[in-house]
Amino acid sequence: MRLFGGMKDTMKKSEAAVIVQNLLEIQGKRGLFNGNAGDLANTIVGATWDEKPHLFNGTRAERPHKLSLAAISLAHFCRTHPTDSQRDVLLMSLGMVLEEALHNGRKYGFTQVDSGFFNGAVAILSTFNDQLNSDPEIGA
Repeated sequence: MRLFGGMKDTMKKSEAAVIVQNLLEIQGKRGLFNGNAGDLANTIVGATWDEKPHLFNGTRAERPHKLSLAAISLAHFCRTHPTDSQRDVLLMSLGMVLEEALHNGRKYGFTQVDSGFFNGAVAILSTFNDQLNSDPEIGA
């Protein structure tokens, strides 16, 4: 039995959701996002966590850093909701998370679990980039 596991899960989800929310609010200030940033952030992180909680709750490996959880949550949501009206804003937000991890990763003490999530997020972002570049009306 995980005595404090539920509280830790809630805290980790909240930390990642705050990152996503802040990024969506930045997009809102730019006029690119007009929804409820907090609700969408909680939905994105919660859906990812709920699909495979064993990857995030520390039962099989260490818990991920909030930045890697935010990244994989954004990427996973875009992959599973490819026609979502906010997808482009979410992909931009994902890019911002990945940029932060790339430039300042040494400060965070990322683990192998985090690296795996970042690599997965990059792969998903690359898929969308490839699709964009292959669109005859937009790309090459």
